[in-house]
Amino acid sequence: MSKKIELATAISAILIALASLMFTYYQFTVLVDHNKISATPYLKFWVKKDNQDKSYSLRIKNTGLGPARITNFDVIYNDNKFHFPKKNDWKKIIQLMGKYAITGYITNDTFSKNEVLGAGDETELFKFKSHGKDPDIMIRLFLSSELAKIQKLESTEQQKETNFKKLIARLVPLDLVIEYESLYKDKMPPLSSRD
Repeated sequence: MSKKIELATAISAILIALASLMFTYYQFTVLVDHNKISATPYLKFWVKKDNQDKSYSLRIKNTGLGPARITNFDVIYNDNKFHFPKKNDWKKIIQLMGKYAITGYITNDTFSKNEVLGAGDETELFKFKSHGKDPDIMIRLFLSSELAKIQKLESTEQQKETNFKKLIARLVPLDLVIEYESLYKDKMPPLSSRD
């Protein structure tokens, strides 16, 4: 009888140990998932207007919770593709733009492969000034009667912004595409200036 009790005790101990091991593994996977979610980056483009020096800058901001590792950065204008553009490439891009070119272009920055943009950080891709010719260079570059109609017809700010992006995409065939990932190497959806 004592052998049966010992066997039952041994089997019970093994089952409890296995259940404990499975529960610990489950806790570990939940913890890893939680850490991944709490370190998820989210990049977005935004234009910053500086009324003091009458300039605009196109910026990339990480509004996510974790750092973003840049894996690819392309600037595409018509059929010309610039991979991780350098300072001279930006000058070529602006020359290629011809009638869409930004006058008063003053500075630029770029990304290098595997560069990290921390949570809450932002970087300026390029900055341009109106040099006092026009107080609002964006109006001079993009405003058309079509945009004026859109601004009058649409009711919400989100609809206006979406239609403005569509209009800019038609007017200026320039696209900036950034591919990035979290530090856990989870690929994020690519950021495109056309979206």
